[in-house]
Amino acid sequence: MKKAVIIGGGISGLATAALLAQAGHHVTLIEKNAQLGGRARVYKKKGYSFDMGPSWYMMPEVFDRFFALFGKKTSDFYSLIKLNPHYKVVFNPKTHAYIYDDTQKNTEVFEGIEKNAGNTLKTYLARMQKAYDIALQLLYFDTSHIRSWLSAHKIFLAIRFFFLIPFWTNWYAFTQKYFTHPHLLKILTFPAVFLGGSPYNTPALYSLLTWADFGRGIWYPKGGMTMIIRALENLALSHNVTILTSTKVTRVLYLNNAITHVVCGKKKTLACDIVVNTADLQHFETRILDQAHQTYDAAYWKKKTKAISAFIMFIGIKKRLKNATHHTLFFASDWQKNFAALFKKTKKLYTNPSFYVAIASATDRSIVPKAHEQLFVLVPTGAQLSTSAEQYKKYSDHILDLLEDHYGPIRDAIDVVRIYTPHSFAQDYNAYTGTALGLAHTFLQSLFFVLH
Repeated sequence: MKKAVIIGGGISGLATAALLAQAGHHVTLIEKNAQLGGRARVYKKKGYSFDMGPSWYMMPEVFDRFFALFGKKTSDFYSLIKLNPHYKVVFNPKTHAYIYDDTQKNTEVFEGIEKNAGNTLKTYLARMQKAYDIALQLLYFDTSHIRSWLSAHKIFLAIRFFFLIPFWTNWYAFTQKYFTHPHLLKILTFPAVFLGGSPYNTPALYSLLTWADFGRGIWYPKGGMTMIIRALENLALSHNVTILTSTKVTRVLYLNNAITHVVCGKKKTLACDIVVNTADLQHFETRILDQAHQTYDAAYWKKKTKAISAFIMFIGIKKRLKNATHHTLFFASDWQKNFAALFKKTKKLYTNPSFYVAIASATDRSIVPKAHEQLFVLVPTGAQLSTSAEQYKKYSDHILDLLEDHYGPIRDAIDVVRIYTPHSFAQDYNAYTGTALGLAHTFLQSLFFVLH
């Protein structure tokens, strides 16, 4: 039995801990924060429960496969609700559309925006489904080394995939081959934000996520995304994983170029045979490892394309909203300039931003007090730490103005409000330059170019 130490108690850390424990190792998981979950933590106050990060439950078969490794089902831990509509998109105060859990309805939506786009959507989705199915077959092997691809079957699958979706073009340009109306292009390419990028710097290969949305559906675990964390924690504990929270890793000790101990301040030192870091990689490389053992030094990181960050507001209000949809996307009119601003060296808060609002209480009344509502508001921002708290406070007033333009009066009913900024990501997760999602999934930061 080997001693394994997992650094980071988010989704990947908990999943890794459970798998190593199942394989017979003695596993200790270390989390710097008081609560498990990483970016998928939960914020609770005055009867409101807010998911702090991920809010879209997609690709349910991936979760099913993971829990099946332990002889379990997702339904052993939480109940899933399939959302319909999937989400609402707002293009301007007078124009919006819904995307449904119904292909025929979606073709009608597209046809209503652009002539012949309904049939084109069917063609496009058929292509995305094929790419998606191939991607799932390729998902569960190591893509970090060229030799991992050297089998006839994998090469055949890869060729088929790249025949369906050219990897050399960006997501937006690829989608333009099928649709011309800007509203449809926005609907089909906005998921690039989930990957920390923009439709203009994210490779087209990720367009397969369109099938995850239109074909597989958008789900919600009753009780919130935090139910996934509870499930993984229960799974880890059932396999005797030791979990240490409020514990910061400060350095590691070596013998013959191998890590032998993980040091947590002055109070605790853990002997180990295996170390898996699932926390922020830049912090681990440049702050925990000594320079002689760093694979990627500080100079290296400065050259990389950081993913976007986020300005987030958690808002609890003492009334119900009549036009609340679980997921709503508000698209900026100057869409391309909006995205370009996120990756400029000098980053400013955009006055006419695209933004996202989740009102999970429209689906799940268990997460709010009676007759109340909760809003999770996320505005993509550049990854930077130069904006002051006062500037963010003023920006929150501006975002409230935008919310009230759509939902009506909110300020007079606010019961709870919390602001979360790139500074928060840096403080809570040691996130490099306050990024919310690590490095952007650009072409040179994808597949076997991904850092390991």
